[in-house]
Amino acid sequence: MQSTFDGLYEGYAEPVIRWTNSLLFPPPDHIVRLLATAQHAPRVAQRIANGFNDPRDYGSYWFDEDATDAWIAQESQSRAA
Repeated sequence: MQSTFDGLYEGYAEPVIRWTNSLLFPPPDHIVRLLATAQHAPRVAQRIANGFNDPRDYGSYWFDEDATDAWIAQESQSRAA
């Protein structure tokens, strides 16, 4: 049973809990920038919204300021092209 729990927690629950807990505090500046970008970048808005279905995706950008800023820059370049 412990092995089953550990697998579920590490593979699914821990990232979900971490993201959910992050919503209990004022957002850091990089998340504010991300949400501002989502206002005019449909792909960013869609990915954020889809994360509610599977919050594990947030781990690739939500907690890492550099990853968030790189994604914002990528989306800005895509819109400018």
